[in-house]
Amino acid sequence: MSAPRVAAASGAADVAASSAGPATSAGPAASRRSGRLGLVAVGTVAAVLATGVIGMTIRPGDGDGGGPGAGAAPLALAPVLMSPTPSVTVSKTRTAAPTKKPEPEKTPKSNRVAPAPVVVRTETTSTPARTPKKRPVETTKVPKATRTTKKVVTQAVVPKVVSVRVPVSGGMTVKAYFGRLQSVTSSLAGSVTFNTAAAWYSAHPNRCVLTAVYSDVSGSSAAVYAQGHDGAWSASESAPDQSVATDGGRLHHQLISPPASTPVGQSWSLSSLIVVDGTTTYSGSYTLSLASQDGSDQVWSFAGSKVSCDLT
Repeated sequence: MSAPRVAAASGAADVAASSAGPATSAGPAASRRSGRLGLVAVGTVAAVLATGVIGMTIRPGDGDGGGPGAGAAPLALAPVLMSPTPSVTVSKTRTAAPTKKPEPEKTPKSNRVAPAPVVVRTETTSTPARTPKKRPVETTKVPKATRTTKKVVTQAVVPKVVSVRVPVSGGMTVKAYFGRLQSVTSSLAGSVTFNTAAAWYSAHPNRCVLTAVYSDVSGSSAAVYAQGHDGAWSASESAPDQSVATDGGRLHHQLISPPASTPVGQSWSLSSLIVVDGTTTYSGSYTLSLASQDGSDQVWSFAGSKVSCDLT
């Protein structure tokens, strides 16, 4: 590195010369050398201060050739590194900026994957409806003495004809029948022949009639007669056939009916007799009474059994 020119540092040499004090006794030559050397040295120092390196060559002065350096080779000084004037370094500590969270990369709409549908299961629990509580109803207790009890009376079906076996002697049997005209004749149809006009059947089918039928009669002719009734009774049949052979040994007495004016509670003890070829035989007895009446409907009791018929 070449040294700076001395002219550039003349101002500095003047300062160095004045600061070096008065000249020594070495004489004018020494003073000139010293001044030149000092000027060179000051320039060198200035250069060193500017560059930090001493690398220039000091040459002896070009005076009268005095001094030890006259005619000698130039002295080469090894480069000496000099630390430059220390400078104060102010380090400014910057507060690091807060680290920003990296933003997620945005996916193009075309590449976006639709989120899977979320299935929400909803369970519905039905709550049973609350039944409002019923308030007790105040009831008024009725004394037993004033209570009214309804009884359902089921009326039994009353038969239309009733028969009863009656004791008799002579090897014969007797059966008494009481009931409606149509019912009595129908029950004996095919075994007993009745001598009643058809018009009478049609006009009085429910009329109460009584008869007694004898069976196993032996003889040629016979007649049967009712006993225990009075003259107020009426007939519902003409006199029957008296031939024993007509109905195969069966004969009956005429169909008769109680009086139409019979009051409820009226009763009779009835019986019969048979005359076979002049011989009379009596049968046992049976009772008949009017139990109740509702208008023309009547209920009779025959030998202890109920019978429904009337006297119209």
